[in-house]
Amino acid sequence: MSPLAALPDFDALMSPLAALPDMDHRYVRAARAAVAALVFVTAAYHLWWGFPRSLIYGTALLDLASRGLPPDPRPFLFVALALALLSGPYLVIHDRLSLRRAYQLGLVLMVLSVLGWVFWHETGHGAFLTGSAVPGAGGGHSHGGGVLGTIAEHYVVEPVEGLIKSVELAAAALFAFLLRYDGDVDAA
Repeated sequence: MSPLAALPDFDALMSPLAALPDMDHRYVRAARAAVAALVFVTAAYHLWWGFPRSLIYGTALLDLASRGLPPDPRPFLFVALALALLSGPYLVIHDRLSLRRAYQLGLVLMVLSVLGWVFWHETGHGAFLTGSAVPGAGGGHSHGGGVLGTIAEHYVVEPVEGLIKSVELAAAALFAFLLRYDGDVDAA
């Protein structure tokens, strides 16, 4: 039996909500506000962490390349993620992106961020790039204990990382909820 089979069915969990009056108004508006706040928190953190480091690595790219050392890719990826997240509402408001596509992309970006974080930590902090850790990226050790051990360890040792990953997972759940229950998704 697949471990995913043990998870409750999302539609079954949410079916009591679908029968509530004003589902398309109060709950959807609250979910939109909550997901906007969570996305803003995620983007702000990724910019706070990534932007200064991307400037530093950007100035050192040629020097690192001449030594055969790839720079830590996270700052550049963090800034790109933050910009993509922050551009979503603008693109929706200006009819460049449908609400459905925005929810889908938001869900994908949140899940990819969490999976990328797990991948980074499970593969020795960039050791997969060169066979040793990326300079300044945490020593190149593997956390041991598997994925769940890595996650648990970071909630204790790096609580801000744990909080941000929780924010991203909550945003992903809200994007899935909005895809299913926001009546405006199909109106466009």
